[in-house]
Amino acid sequence: MIKIIKRLFVITAFLTFGQTALATQIIIDNEDHLASSRSGTWEASVIVGDDEGDFIGKDYERHEVSENGFWIDYWISNHDDFLVGLWKIEMNWTRADNNATNTPVFVTRGRLNDYDALLVNQKNCCSVDQSKKDGGWYSLGNYMLDSGSMVTIDTSGFMFKLTTKTDGYVIADAFRFTSMSVSEPGALALLGLGLLGLGLRRRMAS
Repeated sequence: MIKIIKRLFVITAFLTFGQTALATQIIIDNEDHLASSRSGTWEASVIVGDDEGDFIGKDYERHEVSENGFWIDYWISNHDDFLVGLWKIEMNWTRADNNATNTPVFVTRGRLNDYDALLVNQKNCCSVDQSKKDGGWYSLGNYMLDSGSMVTIDTSGFMFKLTTKTDGYVIADAFRFTSMSVSEPGALALLGLGLLGLGLRRRMAS
């Protein structure tokens, strides 16, 4: 009986790992139609230095310091593969010494005042490991997203309370979204194992 239970645990772990490995991942680049909602004069560029990393897609965009404010939205909830749940959000940009150290980034869930605000250093921190200074994916954290969710680079102060004049170029390249929610097959496998274990326990106790 113990061998059977161990085997069931192995099978369930395999199924769950398989579902995790196939987790939904979405990349929205600055040239994507889901990033077409914007304001201000964004300059397309392909310039990178020797130690400045790379960009996603055919180019990236940048905006100079501006008193009037500017913004660009990345509408993750409008993607065909989007599902309500927990998502890991990462941001990519090409570092440069004249980039802003205080780029305002907002993760919003589509309801008034329901957002998280961050100030991102695009000058020296460009990867998951903040000590590195090359281009790469920088984690913004995990967030519960539902319909109407988007990520916004915004200095206008029109929607969000956090406003600031940036101290350098603001870079708009790409955001990567990875689903962290347990997929339906994996959840069903775990539920089945739990019910089976409960049944075996009752059977052995009787």
